[in-house]
Amino acid sequence: MRARAQWFLGTIEGRAGHVAEARRELEQAMKSAHDALDSVIHLRALADYAELSWTHGNDQERAAAIALVERALSEVTALDGGQEERGRLVYGLGAALIRTGHLDKAVSILKAELPLIVSPYWRARA
Repeated sequence: MRARAQWFLGTIEGRAGHVAEARRELEQAMKSAHDALDSVIHLRALADYAELSWTHGNDQERAAAIALVERALSEVTALDGGQEERGRLVYGLGAALIRTGHLDKAVSILKAELPLIVSPYWRARA
């Protein structure tokens, strides 16, 4: 429950434009969700955190968020839950890689992840 509340707060702060506060809440949400073995909230918080980094961060923050998402995708399978969240992470990662000039890597990740994406919404976008 704590992780969900922190994720909500992080989402609210982010929508309000309070990027630093949003990142803090989302980092706490990821930690709390990880500790509680709640992969869905962990992936949601990670997706929001990464999106903030890709949208508002500098090159170093973008690179760190890309590495964080790549690691999370390698550790969490679609069987762990969070199929929608996994699709969102893959789509966001592909977009971030393209934005940072890594088109070949984006295509490679999207091709590898496409069979694992269950959500019709994210399959259509990938």
